[in-house]
Amino acid sequence: MIPQQTVVPLVHGQASAASDWTRETICFSFKQLDRRQGQEWGHWQQAGLLTKLCEALVDYSRCTYIELVGKDQRRFHVYGDFPSKSDFHHPRHVPKDASWASMHVTKKSCVCGHFIHNVFYVVFLDEDHRFFITKNPANN
Repeated sequence: MIPQQTVVPLVHGQASAASDWTRETICFSFKQLDRRQGQEWGHWQQAGLLTKLCEALVDYSRCTYIELVGKDQRRFHVYGDFPSKSDFHHPRHVPKDASWASMHVTKKSCVCGHFIHNVFYVVFLDEDHRFFITKNPANN
């Protein structure tokens, strides 16, 4: 039998004292993917983004949470609260206190989601950088 681990969510970037999960490498989950917002997998494949996403996931999965958030804030950014300027809405199936983040696949395209411990739950495929709308015209 596999022992159960206590799950204490990461809220707004605060590490839990329950375990030293911040030193474990990042894992990715797609079980909370919202298919009603953003794009579908087929679209990302046709746009040439799916391979780039897989390569980014492999690279990021070699990092711990601490390494990831300190590595390159232009490619991976933790926001905390759901962005106020967004074309997306907070899905009901995602915890209200989720610590939202985005991981860039290209300069403009990213996947957006949240962390619970060292697991990044991908919620949106965002080809056009509409999850967190910025003033930078290259991103929007």
